Amino acid sequence: MSKVEPESFEVTEYGSDGRTLDQDIGVIAEIVQNKVSKSPNLNTRVAFTGNLMKLTFHAYEMHAPTRMKEIERSCKETLDTMFKDIKKEFKERTSEVLKVKEKKELANYTIQKVSLNERYMYVSWRFYELG
Repeated sequence: MSKVEPESFEVTEYGSDGRTLDQDIGVIAEIVQNKVSKSPNLNTRVAFTGNLMKLTFHAYEMHAPTRMKEIERSCKETLDTMFKDIKKEFKERTSEVLKVKEKKELANYTIQKVSLNERYMYVSWRFYELG
């Protein structure tokens, strides 16, 4: 009986050389989830749609219409801090710079009265394009 020698073989590549968008999304989601708010009435969240990252701030406030400037300032500070932390921790975890561009035209907020006792839910969001 003769011995059969292989003449060629197929090579299948598993994975890619660089990072994928799904990997970046997973890292960012974990960073935001691990951040714990010091105040129980406010927090930040992150959501993804395609290559857009939506960073959301929400707060449960009393007498919000009379305190809007204070609430908006708190929101801006919180979102700015969260975004800086995301970029910093992303670089620490992946050794790569997070490439994002803010979509300022998509930023907005909403405020709703949630009880008869002057309690309001304030939600503000910003969008960033991952790329």
